[in-house]
Amino acid sequence: MSNRYISQLVWSRVHDFHLTRKKIERARKKRLEHLWKVATEYVPGQQERLRGAQAGNLKDLDPINKRQMMSDPGAYVNQRILHDLQISREDLSAHLLGQKTVATIEEKIRITKTSGTTGEPGLVLNTQATWNRQQAWMIGRIGRRSFPLTRVLGLKQYRIAYLILDRPWMINNQIANTSQRSARSMMDARTFSIEQPPSDLHRALSDFQPHFIMSYPNILVGLARARMQGKFQWDPEVLLSSSDLLDPSQYKEISDAFPKTTICNMYASSEFLPIATSCRLGHLHQSEDCCIIEPVDTEGNPVSNGEFSDHILVTGLLNDFHPFIRYRMEDEVRFIEAPCPCGSPLPVLEIRGRRNPEIPVKLGNGHVKHLNSRQVRMAILKTQTFDRFQVICKPDIWLVSIYPEVQNDHELRQFDLQHRSVISHCLEAFSEQHGLNQSLQIKIDFKRLDLHDTRNLKRKLFIIEK
Repeated sequence: MSNRYISQLVWSRVHDFHLTRKKIERARKKRLEHLWKVATEYVPGQQERLRGAQAGNLKDLDPINKRQMMSDPGAYVNQRILHDLQISREDLSAHLLGQKTVATIEEKIRITKTSGTTGEPGLVLNTQATWNRQQAWMIGRIGRRSFPLTRVLGLKQYRIAYLILDRPWMINNQIANTSQRSARSMMDARTFSIEQPPSDLHRALSDFQPHFIMSYPNILVGLARARMQGKFQWDPEVLLSSSDLLDPSQYKEISDAFPKTTICNMYASSEFLPIATSCRLGHLHQSEDCCIIEPVDTEGNPVSNGEFSDHILVTGLLNDFHPFIRYRMEDEVRFIEAPCPCGSPLPVLEIRGRRNPEIPVKLGNGHVKHLNSRQVRMAILKTQTFDRFQVICKPDIWLVSIYPEVQNDHELRQFDLQHRSVISHCLEAFSEQHGLNQSLQIKIDFKRLDLHDTRNLKRKLFIIEK
């Protein structure tokens, strides 16, 4: 596995050094043709959609959403590969619909849980081969401007630090795990929990002194502020923001603190690695040889270049085990028609609405403290007894609505009786940890989800009211 992963990684780097429009279009066409053939012949959940459509013509297909693909997970995977892995479709679906924390099935299938930021959690499946392929292309794209080829070839070991939540089914944790297991000959990759006290984290990083750090925007901002306060002096070569994009103010604050460091943005999701990575000028370039993005309006019609979409339809070209074809994502994006001065032949993509909002809380002394909603989300989901929720955030009160998977009002009352105290305790501990217990009131309400609602359940997780 390690040799195969490294060979794919090196090939992706070599490919990128000679990237042209002709090469991009050729790779995109070839991969789409392969994906279409696989989905038509071996993926039952996709066959009805593809029947009668012209091969490779995406616009002939109706979009598909997360709820549809989660209705019977086993029907949306490549049955030929599943057979080769000696796992039945029925066993796979039963396993997935019941699992909460498992990250692999018999070490053959890798399970990634989507973050649920849109209100609809889901699962993404990869074999080791499809995962290595996506991971290699992602690192290759980042490495185009982040570290020299001699590092990749193992001539000098490269120290990488992943500052992440310790959740084995989350995408960043799995990226870190792959680096640790598959590329030990060329890099020393270590994970650092962001749930430890910041002072301990800073001390551990100072001891390790990584060349490359990958984390969330708020954690990178925290590192920048610690650096400005003189808590450590070393300079990493690269800081990469994953899961969420750095906004301009965050980018500037980090750049000011680390003037010798390359700051990178990466636009990706659990379903698609990679979607876009930033160039030396800070522009995001869409990896259209790895995935196809269709920006559309509210009616599903294409928008013009330069116009922001209502949502996007994405087709991943690297995962032929669990194909996502014209998959709806609620991101607002637009393509920039002018070529980028950096010289990349990949199109420039601008994203709006992918960041986790900052939640203001009014303290007793009149000051306002801002919390990153990712931290709040992880505190709410800590019990792992439900996936869907919504919070109305006022300066001094949070109204938390929880939607457990129940069939009737009786089951809802039983869930309330069994879990309210534990969930309340988790939120009270979070409030106390951040010094909010005297300033913030948290009210919890349990509600049934309307399963007959035809919308995609793409509700905002956090509604901030002033």
